[in-house]
Amino acid sequence: MEKKGKQGEDEKKLEREEGRQEKEQSNVESEDGRVEREDCLMEVRERKVESEDGRVERENCLMEVVEGELNMMKERVETALRPTSDTGKQKQGESWDKRKGTEEEEWGTERGGEGMKMMKRDDKGFEVDDKRESGASHSILSASPSGPHKADVRVEEDRKSGERGSEEEEANKGEGRQTVPGEVEEGVKWRLPSGIESDVVGAWVSDTLSTLLQEVVDPPSSPTSDSLVVASCLLEYTWQQLNIGHWRDVSMSWRLVFTWGSVSLANIQLRHLQISLQCHPGPPSLDDLVAAGRIVKACDRGLLMGGPLDNNPLHSTAAALNVYARPREGRDLGDDEKETLPTEPEDPAEVTHPLPSEHCPALDRFLLKYMDQGRAVVLLGVVDHWPALHRWSLGYLQRVAGARTVPVEVGARYTDDSWYQRLMSLDDYITTYVMGRGRAKEEGPGYLAQHQLLDQIPQLQEDILVPDYCYIGDISPRLHAWFGPRGTVSPLHHDPDHNILVQVVGYKYVRLYSEDQTPYLYPHPDPLLSNTSQVDVEACDAMTTWPLLKEAKYYDLVLRPGQALYIPPRSWHYVRSLSISFSVSFWWT
Repeated sequence: MEKKGKQGEDEKKLEREEGRQEKEQSNVESEDGRVEREDCLMEVRERKVESEDGRVERENCLMEVVEGELNMMKERVETALRPTSDTGKQKQGESWDKRKGTEEEEWGTERGGEGMKMMKRDDKGFEVDDKRESGASHSILSASPSGPHKADVRVEEDRKSGERGSEEEEANKGEGRQTVPGEVEEGVKWRLPSGIESDVVGAWVSDTLSTLLQEVVDPPSSPTSDSLVVASCLLEYTWQQLNIGHWRDVSMSWRLVFTWGSVSLANIQLRHLQISLQCHPGPPSLDDLVAAGRIVKACDRGLLMGGPLDNNPLHSTAAALNVYARPREGRDLGDDEKETLPTEPEDPAEVTHPLPSEHCPALDRFLLKYMDQGRAVVLLGVVDHWPALHRWSLGYLQRVAGARTVPVEVGARYTDDSWYQRLMSLDDYITTYVMGRGRAKEEGPGYLAQHQLLDQIPQLQEDILVPDYCYIGDISPRLHAWFGPRGTVSPLHHDPDHNILVQVVGYKYVRLYSEDQTPYLYPHPDPLLSNTSQVDVEACDAMTTWPLLKEAKYYDLVLRPGQALYIPPRSWHYVRSLSISFSVSFWWT
């Protein structure tokens, strides 16, 4: 008994000792955890200090950036004004005529891409939109020379210009598309960039633009407010000309005038900023940063509305000044906030007829099995190497392009009468519509849809690679971005081109009907909307309102990050965002 009692005591002592050791070990682990957390906190603080040091260094380099952009603009304008041989002019003209002819063939009765809008005027003289093609509503700020009219929208900042443009159009009925101030006298020549025809734009425009561009090459000792006013007036007048009629009918001369006029305006603004920085050494003032924002805005307007231009100086200047054009604090989302963004679907859509998928099919298999047969398919693994898949957060987009001006479509559907488009900075778009901190509830959802954002901001294009399948065609693919909050909708419609839609961020519900299901889908009777269905496929009363719909066979799916969806030409598709979403589409023929 004594032995058993002693043995029991020994066991209890051993248990107490083990408990004490476990507690000490736990304390050590707790201390280690505390030290580790403190180390992490210290690293975060150090990164913030490094980030702040980097910001100060960048701001102190603003003068170097301004001088570099001024020199670059001078070189580009000198090259553009350099006389070319008649042979060179003829070849360039032939090239443009050929390209324009190809694009006009694409229009015909349908225009490529997920959306085309034809315009009509309302009783106030504003342009309103009748869409005939759209994938989540077509961006009228397309870069296509024969695309829909870019300015035919109710852009808030330019309503007055729209009214004046309408009055000019009424005054010029029966006398051609527009009149221009000043007749072009025979034998008078201006030094104008290639592609601008003085007999189209008139003497005043030709003389004014020529003078402004000469100031870029040979600037006065100090910029004057007169030059700023003249450049602004030239762009205001050109904007009105871009607002008259359909976008596809706008002369390329007017678009190029707007491009080079924007270069001139940005150059004058840069020289004013240069003087301010010289007069006030040290970090730039708030006024200097605001001035940088105005320059970026001028560049973006030229990029959105102007003509195509190789080595466009506006690209370089907008990208170089973007980092300075945004207020120092409070614009980028913090790491904690980025982690809580609802990029997962809150109410996952029910998939009842799943679309088949395939992992990286060979090019010949993709051509024969899907393209030639008009079969949709989910492509897996084809964009796994894209840096965009792990880079594109809201904070990243703000840092890269926060100050850039983008077209935003406001309204639930492009077929609604209340739908319109406005220009705003990407920062404001994210704050107002994506994060829902502004007037989004009153105005409806805002969607950055079918916009050539990656062409406008080449740094974003570096984060992706065009899928090889998109080169099975006659022309290079066209890239468009689709960025918006949960709930944005593309009504049921079809397009004439091959389309690969890549989901980068968030989730989308997609429903697809093949071309042979058209008799059950109630296309709009209006010729301008003939590629859009009247059916709201997810409406509760869809089957009773459109009884033939129950006969239509379809596939559906939830498109996830890193997946790509091939949509054949003339296949009907409906798209709804289930979360904050960013997609890139590739269209080719």
